[in-house]
Amino acid sequence: MRTLGIFKRRKRVLVISWDGVPFSFLKKGMEEGRFPLFSKLITGGAFGRMTSVLPTISSVAWTSYMSGKNPGGHGIFGFIDRKPSPLSFFIPTGKDRKAEFIQEVLSREKKRVISINIPMTTPPFEVNGILVSGFLSTKIEKATYPPEFSRVLKEMGYIIDANPVKAKDRKDEYLEDLFLALRKRFELAERLIRERWDYFHLHVMETDRINHFFWKKKDERFWKFYSEVEELSISLAEKAKDALLILLSDHGFCTLKKEVFVNKYLEDGGYLFFDKEPPEDIRDISEKTVAYSLIPGRIYINLKGREEKGSVEPGDYERVREEVASYLEKLTVDGERVIKKVWRREEVYSGPYTDLGPDLILEPVDGFDLKGNLKKETLSGETHIEGMHTRDDAFLFVKEREFTKDNLSIYDLFPSILSEFSIKVSSDGEVCWRG
Repeated sequence: MRTLGIFKRRKRVLVISWDGVPFSFLKKGMEEGRFPLFSKLITGGAFGRMTSVLPTISSVAWTSYMSGKNPGGHGIFGFIDRKPSPLSFFIPTGKDRKAEFIQEVLSREKKRVISINIPMTTPPFEVNGILVSGFLSTKIEKATYPPEFSRVLKEMGYIIDANPVKAKDRKDEYLEDLFLALRKRFELAERLIRERWDYFHLHVMETDRINHFFWKKKDERFWKFYSEVEELSISLAEKAKDALLILLSDHGFCTLKKEVFVNKYLEDGGYLFFDKEPPEDIRDISEKTVAYSLIPGRIYINLKGREEKGSVEPGDYERVREEVASYLEKLTVDGERVIKKVWRREEVYSGPYTDLGPDLILEPVDGFDLKGNLKKETLSGETHIEGMHTRDDAFLFVKEREFTKDNLSIYDLFPSILSEFSIKVSSDGEVCWRG
């Protein structure tokens, strides 16, 4: 005869993330009668707006989610990054991060992990379970841990990512690809949800993709796609009713009005010069350069002793940085203010890798997408891209919990999820729910 309470069920956490889905978008949609399943779901938990990262890029946001640290603590500052001397550029992947991820923490604690499609899990790393890398993976054969699991993906026709190149001239075909990638993503999740696991995270990248290219019209196909995201997500959650369910996004979205070429503005102001005309890339800057920009709105002072062609004396750094910041605050397009705020590095970053980050970070007014292009004849331009990221409109839902703070941050997910397993690891966030 067994005593009641001795055999306690294992704690499990199921996370489903919808990349780039705004809190305001869901809220308005529910008010209009859309998202009926999600609307019913949130009555049984906490639902709120969450702040993301600066710059508001998925690679930075998901590295922060998985590590609980700001870029100064994990070393990822953008989709493109630089080495200052000699000046060179690279696309950061998971191998460039300098902090432990939640999958590794849980694996070390003997928790079984299933991780599907989260950005910055490329290349795949060892976990106690199964990991399928996200969109920076180029080959399915190199996208999984354990490596032999890639055979399963190939057999089922799994798609790592729909090709966004098609979105410019072949939008209908691209949308079909998004539907197919979405369905394959959930087909894999439905298969793996039956496995033994403690932490299961499925990431839906396709929501970000459809927002970028179909945001303005929001036609019938757009809403059909979101209905399918909703239905597939709730269906998956139903397969693990005993698990704590978390739904979240990494940033918000808004309509893109204009692309703004920050380097053109710096050049016009006498802060950026080139040795070669036209320049091939930023490595062609002149020693006369005071500052340059990388996408999206990251400003680097051309500091002597740090930059390959540095011109600004260390003793002049603060004065020059303030001068450049003041100039950037005045940026306008068609009479509209472009910059919401110019952040100093130390205002948003802390930790051992802060010095790797930009000296200034520009937070744009919604609708102005900051670009790092070099030789543009005009300060702004049109684009086929319809939507852009916003920092302060991500969403978070946690079933059967209540929030313990108003100012939710993406940094809070790491300690909050670990707290469900009674694990404490230092982070830049704090436990944000109870129940």
